[in-house]
Amino acid sequence: MAVAGSRWCGAAAGPYLQHLSLSPCWFETGAGVVLLLLAVTTVLSEARRLRVLRQAGVSARTNWAGWDEAALLWAPVLTAIHAGWLSWLMTETGAAPVSLFYESSALATFAALSVMCIMARVQWCRAHQHWVMWPALLMYAVTAYNDLGMHYMRWGWTQEAPLVRGCLAVGQFVIAAAALLHHALSGPSEQEEEVLRESLLSSVEVDDGNEATEKKKQSLLKLCVLALAYVWPDTLGLKMRTLVAMFLLILMRGLNLMVPIFYANTINQLAQIDQSTHAPGGSVVPFMSAFYPWCLYWLVSYVVQGGAGGGTVGLISNLRSYLWIPVTQRAYKRISVDLFTKMLDLDLNFHLKRKTGEVLRIMDRGTGAIQNLLSVVVFSIGPQMFDIVFASIFIAYKLTPFVSVVVFVTLASYIPLTIILTEWRGNFRRDMNNKDNAKGAKATDALLNYETVKYFTNEELEQNNFHNAITEYQEVEYKLLASLNALNVVQSLIISTGLICGMVVCVRGVAAGELTVGDVVLFVTMLNQLYAPLNFFGTYYRVIQQYMIDLEQLFSLMRTNSAIKDAPDAKVLSVPTGELEFHGVSFEYSPGTVVLSNLNFRAEGGKTLALVGETGSGKSTILRLIFRFYNPATGLITIDGTDIASVTQHSLR
Repeated sequence: MAVAGSRWCGAAAGPYLQHLSLSPCWFETGAGVVLLLLAVTTVLSEARRLRVLRQAGVSARTNWAGWDEAALLWAPVLTAIHAGWLSWLMTETGAAPVSLFYESSALATFAALSVMCIMARVQWCRAHQHWVMWPALLMYAVTAYNDLGMHYMRWGWTQEAPLVRGCLAVGQFVIAAAALLHHALSGPSEQEEEVLRESLLSSVEVDDGNEATEKKKQSLLKLCVLALAYVWPDTLGLKMRTLVAMFLLILMRGLNLMVPIFYANTINQLAQIDQSTHAPGGSVVPFMSAFYPWCLYWLVSYVVQGGAGGGTVGLISNLRSYLWIPVTQRAYKRISVDLFTKMLDLDLNFHLKRKTGEVLRIMDRGTGAIQNLLSVVVFSIGPQMFDIVFASIFIAYKLTPFVSVVVFVTLASYIPLTIILTEWRGNFRRDMNNKDNAKGAKATDALLNYETVKYFTNEELEQNNFHNAITEYQEVEYKLLASLNALNVVQSLIISTGLICGMVVCVRGVAAGELTVGDVVLFVTMLNQLYAPLNFFGTYYRVIQQYMIDLEQLFSLMRTNSAIKDAPDAKVLSVPTGELEFHGVSFEYSPGTVVLSNLNFRAEGGKTLALVGETGSGKSTILRLIFRFYNPATGLITIDGTDIASVTQHSLR
């Protein structure tokens, strides 16, 4: 393994830290893989975006500028630089395979982006390269620091190569920064964002309880993507806040992982000092020798981060939360306004048939789900999964193989069981939401129709209906809460078993002289750090499940189309005299219930016409048809000879 690693790294082999820089071998290997993955993802997503915009006829041709033309050249320029450097490496006999892999990956990535830029230019659309340019910006910064540092330290390469490559990396950094600046200043237009959201919304397949599992998962993925389309900031200021919050998140995870390591080293250092001072002939050591470096490192990282396991009282955590507040507020405002506008655009028939209380509860829960979704995924689930992976790898590397087996078995049993039980509980959650909607609808409708209830003395009937609705709701709620207790018991048994087995192995290691007291402390601290995210993993998974259920109902509401729409060629109504005429109009609210049949009449402009008839004869229906709240089943309605179905609803009303 070591020989293979040496051949792969070649001249780029070295320690993890060299003159305070990253190991080039590790960095170039990871950067190459990340670039290839991002290139594939970006090209696929951009191809879909351009196809949707082409079908909708959306382009930026009217406000296209020279700055946009220059932005299309950045990816080809980076491609040319990487192609030139790769050609030079291939002529060198001692070139490391990892360097060839890195340059080839970068060349393939930016060549793909160049093709994407050409496709975008053909449609007069701006290419979105930021998902690749942000990692590239960091990559070029590290490359410049590494190579210029190599030149200064005279390490690993010939004297000239690091200097040239470092200068090229500085230029590439400037190009990537310019690309990101262009994207921030000339982001997608409101029309483009609306078209893309509508495309995502139309592709969502809302689960109705009878869908297959595979289809349901696909729907959940689309729901997440659509939710992120609303949550992702749309202004430069909020995007900068988001980037700073992401940086603080990465910094916090690094400190969170270092806290138990610093703590274990502190225990080992103090244990050695204790043995030396209490041994026969031992002497007192200076305070700084005992305090520095590990105790100081541990205290500083503990205070700044807020404690191992990701405390909420740390400076970084609170600063990140402060920066994130406007982002969630903006997401809530966008989805709330869009949903409110959608409800106003729907036809009268929808609002008469749909219960107001149920609609309001769906709107309230759905907007809350979108507002909190990204926060849970990015700031809770993502970092905790990272902590789990790192802690597992570190324990397996630092301690005995038996401990790694304990960790693996614990994770392999905890996570799948949590997912299975949570999926089972999701059925109860859906049922409870439906019962909750019905309960709220009965109370709201009864109070909104207070006069009708009093007219017919139906107080007792409404009380019984509301009582039965609460009973049905509580029956499902009981099942949901009882299943939560069962899930908690299963999780506790798995965690306790893993901790007991791990401690037995560690104690045996100390007894055999294979482990130190600091290693045991490291194991316990790391295990607590590993199990703390696991404890919350089930909670967060349940929260995500609840959010997905709420989003299903919300987007199902947003997918509802109005039965009354303006024609594609609808024009503004012109009213010279205001003469209204019904030509053989027939209408029925439901099939078989005729309200109007072959109605013909004319109302001259400037005169008053009275509609007289008994209840249910169609007086209100005629007014609704005039305002085009409904379309007639047969016949047509004209104003000054113009069919009202051929004009915009706004000008008609």
